[in-house]
Amino acid sequence: MKQKLTDTFDSLADFRNYLEQLRAHGDIYPINAMTYVVTDYELMRTIFRQPEDFQTFDFGDRIRQLQKIDPIAYDFEDIRVSMSDWLLFMEGPDHMYWKKRLMQRMYGLDLQGIIEAEWEQVACVLDQRDEFDLMVDVCEPLICRIISSIIGIDPQLFKKIRLIEKQFMKAFVPAMSLDSLREVKDAHNTFRSMQFAGWEKGTLNQARLLHILLNEVKEDERSSVMSQIEFLLPGGIESSIMLLSESIFRLITDLRHNAEMLKNAEGRFLLVEELIRMCSSITVVTRRAVRDMEIEGMPIKEGSALLLFIACANRDPRYFPFPMEVNAENLKIPHLAFGLGRHYCIGTELSRMEMNFILPAFMDRFGSTSQIMPETMKRSFYTPGIESVSVNRNGANIHQSLEQVIRWI
Repeated sequence: MKQKLTDTFDSLADFRNYLEQLRAHGDIYPINAMTYVVTDYELMRTIFRQPEDFQTFDFGDRIRQLQKIDPIAYDFEDIRVSMSDWLLFMEGPDHMYWKKRLMQRMYGLDLQGIIEAEWEQVACVLDQRDEFDLMVDVCEPLICRIISSIIGIDPQLFKKIRLIEKQFMKAFVPAMSLDSLREVKDAHNTFRSMQFAGWEKGTLNQARLLHILLNEVKEDERSSVMSQIEFLLPGGIESSIMLLSESIFRLITDLRHNAEMLKNAEGRFLLVEELIRMCSSITVVTRRAVRDMEIEGMPIKEGSALLLFIACANRDPRYFPFPMEVNAENLKIPHLAFGLGRHYCIGTELSRMEMNFILPAFMDRFGSTSQIMPETMKRSFYTPGIESVSVNRNGANIHQSLEQVIRWI
């Protein structure tokens, strides 16, 4: 059975219907000779737990591609080195060392204080406005400010950080043109200069991730540190923005009165965890088979790509009894929004902290008088979601029954 894959959706409801169509074709099925769609929860968990059989991303292909380019006419040596360090972080022998080190240092920071401070900066601007865009005016600047503050560069440069992150994302595109490589190189060099400037000046209010790591490693390790932190931009900004924006969107439109759940710890845990499951900001991740194998009776050739649709698995009714609702019964098994196993997202707890603080803070400050307009969707295969939506603070309340089940629509 073949299913056309798309990255164009008119609304979140349209996207939901698309996921239903994908799952209807089976747990795993081919869309061409070397590409397979996977939608089943347990099968996805199995694949996640076998990194020796399923590679995350072949940066080696990118590096070999770079090596074929004339080094005299096109100097991309710094990108080759950086991608090699990314590969170590993703798949190499130092993977767990760097991951553990980054997590230890990151969660040793006052992340709650950073989130609260950056929220206040953004919220103070919104206080002066009767209408704002959820993505452009809230989620983009807020997440960029939080990430840049954690790393240790000036949060005021969030627009530049966003541009750099988008340019870095082009390194993940299978066919990189020379123009794309130039943009990646430009982003790389700009970010390196910003990193060094922030480290050398030491003007931040507290020691941040970059400052801590660069001061505790040998000089010949600093380039690797830079590359690992560089990887945090494309790995964390977009997904956090999409998760936060869709969650706020749903709170205002569907969950207005049920936002009371945010006011106590038990209700907040349930609501946040279920929003993370349902929003699944990373819709699909890719794994590549490193050998010939058979999955559920289907022969898979070495090199085949497996498209793991996390958004489907997190709504699989065989495992989540109320897949389209916020319900405590769904918490009996863990969702896959942050992945699993060796490549479990290092920003998992940061994301939960952001959601637990920002959602109630937003609703307390803006939610009771806000009305949200119809959304426009972003074109993206891996992270489709809201691109723009206006929030009118003078909108009338939408009356709903307090007993109405919280539904994803």
